[in-house]
Amino acid sequence: MVASILKTGVVYPKGGMANYSKKLADFFTSNGGTIIYGKKVMKILVEEQKVDGVLLNDGNEIKCDWIISNADVKKTMLEYIDERHLDSEYLNFIRELKQSHSGVMLFLGVDMDLSNYPSHFLISEDIDCIDRIEKEIFEIKTLAVRIPANKDPSLKNDGKCSLVAFIFSPYDWNNMWKSGPGGKRNPEYRKLKDDLIDEMVDKIETIIPGLKEKIEVKLLATPLTFDRYVLVSEGAWFGPNSFSKLPESKTPIKNLFLVGASVEGSGVPSALSSGFKVGKNLLNLLEK
Repeated sequence: MVASILKTGVVYPKGGMANYSKKLADFFTSNGGTIIYGKKVMKILVEEQKVDGVLLNDGNEIKCDWIISNADVKKTMLEYIDERHLDSEYLNFIRELKQSHSGVMLFLGVDMDLSNYPSHFLISEDIDCIDRIEKEIFEIKTLAVRIPANKDPSLKNDGKCSLVAFIFSPYDWNNMWKSGPGGKRNPEYRKLKDDLIDEMVDKIETIIPGLKEKIEVKLLATPLTFDRYVLVSEGAWFGPNSFSKLPESKTPIKNLFLVGASVEGSGVPSALSSGFKVGKNLLNLLEK
């Protein structure tokens, strides 16, 4: 990720990252692909050390000859695959992978003109954020803020715009964010999120006065949110940490491949690169 920034600079797709994902999906379906929404893979089915299909959360099985997993490697190999299909050396390698940091992200929709502010800025009292996270201390002393519409005016909506604020945090802070057994979202968890929203908004108001009264939409994502919806173990924003030896895209299960930060490192360019490489490899195998 850092190398890409130094080589080409930081760039954004017009319409935002969601639009970028939509364009990829549209291209896939226009070429005959099918996307099933609202379902979740629970298990990758294996027969004689070769993929046989997937089991969905509605109980249905989809048979297939090849699988490319964009969930992180820990979820793919430790949750979706029965461990009897993997040898102890590979299992230990996957288990011992250290995850990168996770964090908290606040999304605000505001009826306010923010065009006079920078598209990116940092509110900080100190530079010891990472050190505190390593000690499992979480304090909102440093806050990074983005105003996407100030980079891409097409994102403005009748004078209204969005604001994103984020900060690194431990994955299991405060007894797993005061959630219930298995990460169940209970009233205590929701109260904790509401309190964090208020604290983060107060911090942003030191730079953008009057923001609180202009908020129309507010959503907070915790590390548990990223674990649940992005399918990354421990809610890691960047996959395994930058000092990890990463697994290969080819797995011990025949016709099962990995893509994403788990095999190429963090950042969109790396994820795209892993997809291109696996796609090219798969095409070569199909031609044979």
